Amino acid sequence: QHFPPGVKNTAPGPLVGVGLSNLFVSDVNHFKKIDMVYCPPPYPPAVVPSPGTFGTPITFTSLDGSPGGVPLYKNGLLLGGIGVTGDGTPQPPPPVMLTPPLFPLPPCIVIPPAAVARNENPFVYINGSDIDEDVALAGQKGYAPSSSITADNVFIGGIRLPYVSSSTSVSSTITLQGNYDPMFPPQASPGPPPGIVPGTFGGVPGEIRQPIISDPLLAPINGQPRLTAAEVSSIINYAAQRVKITRAAIRLPIGTQMQAFITVVNNPNADNATPTVLGTFRTGEATLFSWDVAVQKARTTLFYSRHDFLGFGLDIAMSTRCVGFLAQKFYPPGIDGNNPGPFFTEQDKLSGFSGTEPNLTFTATADFSSPPLRNGIRLDLPDGITIFPGGFPLYRNGVLVGAIGVSGDGVDQDDIVGASGTHDFLAPNAIRSDQFNFRGTRLPYAKFPRDPTL
Repeated sequence: QHFPPGVKNTAPGPLVGVGLSNLFVSDVNHFKKIDMVYCPPPYPPAVVPSPGTFGTPITFTSLDGSPGGVPLYKNGLLLGGIGVTGDGTPQPPPPVMLTPPLFPLPPCIVIPPAAVARNENPFVYINGSDIDEDVALAGQKGYAPSSSITADNVFIGGIRLPYVSSSTSVSSTITLQGNYDPMFPPQASPGPPPGIVPGTFGGVPGEIRQPIISDPLLAPINGQPRLTAAEVSSIINYAAQRVKITRAAIRLPIGTQMQAFITVVNNPNADNATPTVLGTFRTGEATLFSWDVAVQKARTTLFYSRHDFLGFGLDIAMSTRCVGFLAQKFYPPGIDGNNPGPFFTEQDKLSGFSGTEPNLTFTATADFSSPPLRNGIRLDLPDGITIFPGGFPLYRNGVLVGAIGVSGDGVDQDDIVGASGTHDFLAPNAIRSDQFNFRGTRLPYAKFPRDPTL
């Protein structure tokens, strides 16, 4: 809850909550076996099939912030990564039984008799040397990145980030006995998955990761027409134009253009319906984990803008920056000893977790739960929520018609790109979250980086 870790009365770090993205139950961008088995989103499809639906899901995989993972480079280009675990930090997870589903699943969905879930937060900061990291660095030998681009060259809020903290030198190669995991034998890196279409928006080349479509629902929302494919393209265009001229916060050398995933979702205007992804565009080599996060941002801002959770008597336009502001352990963030924000722990619960244990009961279906659940997660939030800035609601004549989510760089950079995408679909000023106070503190809506332009 503090950045830098251990320094009281400071706000949380910019990646607090990232561990609750890219969940294996997400309908967007799974971590999967590279078997190219077509795996449509189950019960029923929530989005247009995309490269994210190829490959068999691997149960309970997500992101992990504990030491033991380092990137692999060849000739200055990122080509993979190595991950090591086994030193007991975080602690080994206990077994968690999953109840068999009451409905048929596609052949590529396999419910194991027992699965695992962490009983310790994998994003607790671990200081000092770590055995997993020593082993990972040994495996990286010959494929290390240039020292000029490692994380310890990056400053966040004036604080230098760590890259690794190992004092072990790798002087020679030794042979150890062991066995390959039969489910994941060594293999050459595969080519790009099918379905990725090159595209250019706002003068920025990239990849169309999910097709640009019109809102598949036909009924107007409070008399206002739904988003068309042309309007979705225009929204992405405005956002990509901002990407093209915005200086990155996480890329070296300083002065490099940022990259991002940009996604637009519809407003199904119902609590039991999944917001459909109307298009996703990846500029350049935007960080891959950002695909799922961008969709999370769009769906999160839509969800909170559709409901009066704070008791203001109206549905206010709530950006994901505002959601995150209200979701911290202390409110306002950075002032120790205060009570939690009203949305504190909601990311865990709305991402399928109750406390530190997964709430993944496969018996929950639309016929047996209220609100309807899929894998323990609400149908209107099929990949959970996020508390990162970069998500904004889209309005037509004061009516909520969709949302945009942007992820790929610093949160302020994501904010300015997302806000740029709302150009023709601005929230009415009177209902923006920054027009309201909560517990004596004005709520935020957007925050842009200082001198952002290249």
